[in-house]
Amino acid sequence: MRKACRYRLYPSKSQTTLLEQTLEICRWVYNDTLALRKNAWEQEQHTISLYETNKILTQWKKQRSDLNRVHSQVL
Repeated sequence: MRKACRYRLYPSKSQTTLLEQTLEICRWVYNDTLALRKNAWEQEQHTISLYETNKILTQWKKQRSDLNRVHSQVL
């Protein structure tokens, strides 16, 4: 017999703020990376690999200090 467990979190206001900031940063990285890949394909028929994306993310982290708040594995 299989059992299922459900968990529900009730974060505090400061935790909620931190989660929202993290999600906002992740959303920005995802959308900009997607736009970068899309433009590279549409203009040059060139695909951007994962390794190139990681290099670009490293450059973004140097330019934007708020990206350093989120763990690199999450980005």
